[in-house]
Amino acid sequence: AYLERALQRMTEIFGWQAPERKSAIFLTRDRGHSDRLDLAAGVGMAPEQAAVCAHIGFDECLCGEVAACMAPRNLDASHCPADLHFPDPAPRGRIAVPLVADGRSLGVLMHTIRGEAAIPAADERFLAQAADVLTMSIARRYADDRLAYLAYHDELTGLPNRSALGERLADELLRAGHHRSQCAALFVDLDHFKQINDVLGHEAGDAYLRAVARRLTDAVPSGDVPSRWGSDEFVVLALDLGGDAEQAAREAQVRAGLIAATLAQPIPVGGQEVQLNASIGIALYPDDGGEAGELLQHAELAMFRAKQAGRNLIHFYRPEMQSEAARRLTLGKELRQAIDGRQFCLHYQPQV
Repeated sequence: AYLERALQRMTEIFGWQAPERKSAIFLTRDRGHSDRLDLAAGVGMAPEQAAVCAHIGFDECLCGEVAACMAPRNLDASHCPADLHFPDPAPRGRIAVPLVADGRSLGVLMHTIRGEAAIPAADERFLAQAADVLTMSIARRYADDRLAYLAYHDELTGLPNRSALGERLADELLRAGHHRSQCAALFVDLDHFKQINDVLGHEAGDAYLRAVARRLTDAVPSGDVPSRWGSDEFVVLALDLGGDAEQAAREAQVRAGLIAATLAQPIPVGGQEVQLNASIGIALYPDDGGEAGELLQHAELAMFRAKQAGRNLIHFYRPEMQSEAARRLTLGKELRQAIDGRQFCLHYQPQV
């Protein structure tokens, strides 16, 4: 919509609001990472012409050629798909100016005048300046959109990130409480993932994580929410588990088992097949936590218990896990204090 307004304003300023003049802005698909143009805005174009030019390949017309070579061209009307479909005996001048940022083709600004064989020089100069302004505006919009996306998505995998997970979980807990239904947090940790980074390199590790994200998305029901917690850890919000606690536990176990089986399948990275298992902790709402932070913490504790028990396991949260974690934390602190205070003394040292 903002491009429509910008193009309309441009035609108003330059006095191009006349039946014989047509202007259009095409954007390269996928924000400049494609060889297709999509019509983003048009002024003076008949609906039939706009339909023909709605989607154009770089090799289909000279507008596409301008996007591909990133250089302005005075265009031959015979190369325009709209002109081929709707021939007009009157001469016309047409110019297309590329919208280029950081060596990437973002799109094309096109202008046509019916009844003139060439575009006036003043129009050409204005179009070049307008293209610069449009390019800056589009690049800024893309950058803003990217920042907004990264605020709630993991850059590596494209999954919702920790912030998005927290907000979504809080909303789902409110919904579950209102409908008296059960849901769960499934905390997934890849066993021995560090070996991939150490042996194959971090690029291979990143490729593995992207593959895990895709498999995780495919493994869960469409209503569940997979997310990346950080490093080699993922969290899945398992929703709509029913209103009965036992039924919810069984369903959560089934979904966790499907995730574990899916992630255990070999994944090709770095020229070889890599197979890792996953340890999964489950915390159920409302029995294991009534708030988002509490539920996630308890699911993580259950995951740690699964790893301590031998890895490649699924464990449910139990209240004693919290007290045991607190005890271990206190013990670790006291041991460090004892070492710093030289409170240990050697009573027996066997010879080996």
